[in-house]
Amino acid sequence: MQHNIWLTRHFALTIGCFMVYVVALYNLGYSITWWVVVLVLVLSPVIPGILVGVAIILLDSGKYKEK
Repeated sequence: MQHNIWLTRHFALTIGCFMVYVVALYNLGYSITWWVVVLVLVLSPVIPGILVGVAIILLDSGKYKEK
């Protein structure tokens, strides 16, 4: 049972990270191609913390750029 909970949480985290990366890349004006999707899916479970941090920084800088 404990393993299933961990797996569900890990899956949710991966999907959440994936959404953040796609939005960040889209806001920066990159076209979302299949290799970007694959790259993000491969990297999401490996280093989510670092990538989320980078994505948040990019999103913040994108907001300031618009003003």
